[in-house]
Amino acid sequence: MENSTIIEVANLGVPVQHPKRNEPTMFEWRWSSDPEVDVDAPVHVFKTANELKRFVHLAVQKQFIDAGCMKIIPITNPEQRSSITREEAIDAGADRKHWDWVRLAMAISGNSRRGPMMDTIEWAGTREEYQEGLYLQEAFAHVKNREWTNVNIFTPAESKYVQNAADYLNEHQRQMRPQLRAAQEMVVRLEDVVTSLNLDNINEERAMGYLREIQKAYHARDQANRMANGSHPISQSLEDLAYEPASTATSTPRMH
Repeated sequence: MENSTIIEVANLGVPVQHPKRNEPTMFEWRWSSDPEVDVDAPVHVFKTANELKRFVHLAVQKQFIDAGCMKIIPITNPEQRSSITREEAIDAGADRKHWDWVRLAMAISGNSRRGPMMDTIEWAGTREEYQEGLYLQEAFAHVKNREWTNVNIFTPAESKYVQNAADYLNEHQRQMRPQLRAAQEMVVRLEDVVTSLNLDNINEERAMGYLREIQKAYHARDQANRMANGSHPISQSLEDLAYEPASTATSTPRMH
């Protein structure tokens, strides 16, 4: 079959298959610029145009697509393999530098003259520079410029600690701001209802009812999130946001 392809994206590299035991495929997609990924990780092959299109739409950030940073490389794949080697990808036209260039995100906390602060920065360099710890030098240069003390640097390896703290603070904020929690909870409950639906015999009227309520819930959640970020006050009352999941006996979801 001649329509198999691989893809490369500037500053991200190429999608590769990183081992992951609890996945049905025994791997997950990662980018070659991820320093945690082996430099010889197999390059993922997209066997159909639909698979490639879905990946681009869902897995590639819009900034990379809009900037024209993406290159699609056709390959000959008569054996219908799901991956090829790094050298095969380079021979097909992929840029060799994608395997030597890595990107790393860091969160940096410290004490400033105004109190506790946290910044996020991104570092990019060669794998050799990464192994030499140059990303830490850039992080310390950043905090020196900011005149911070008691500095902590978190890389993706420690991200679970930052995420746990952020989740805790976010949940506290949701609890202390009932309108925000109600708007977000409405989306979660609608998701539960939709995922449990038997769609084999659903009629058009009921389907449209669910779509309207899903749309309304998304609008309410987005407005609530903007309110939480200080953009503008929320207009819905708690009564407007109160949601009762539809039962199988009703024709549409009910809001009250």
